[in-house]
Amino acid sequence: MMSENVLSRLSEAAQRILSGSSILRSNAVLSYGVGVAAFIPALALRFLLEVAIPNFPYITFIPAVIISAVLAGSRGGVLCAALSLVSAWYWFVDPMDPFSTSMGAVVGLTLFVFIVAVDIATIAIASRVVDLL
Repeated sequence: MMSENVLSRLSEAAQRILSGSSILRSNAVLSYGVGVAAFIPALALRFLLEVAIPNFPYITFIPAVIISAVLAGSRGGVLCAALSLVSAWYWFVDPMDPFSTSMGAVVGLTLFVFIVAVDIATIAIASRVVDLL
């Protein structure tokens, strides 16, 4: 019974966030702005963490993509993902060989694209459902 109450509150909170961000999702300029605004701190944080976690080039970018997709919709999420992909590929995948096309780099980039595409699509579907409520 207690867990149902907690789940109900979490569901209501998620609905408020998605319905409250509909202005950002409906305006292309604001949506892209949120995508850039989510990307910049993710990139800065990734540079700060480079010494501690050199083998995880996408670690700060995936949450930024999710946040921008939730707040600003697919446009903001896709822009944040594209900026993240290019910057991770240039600076973090293989720092000695920017834009490396080695097998490891290509596999990592492909997995990143797959993960953020699934995240963005799932969030877009959830947003549409909330808009219909």
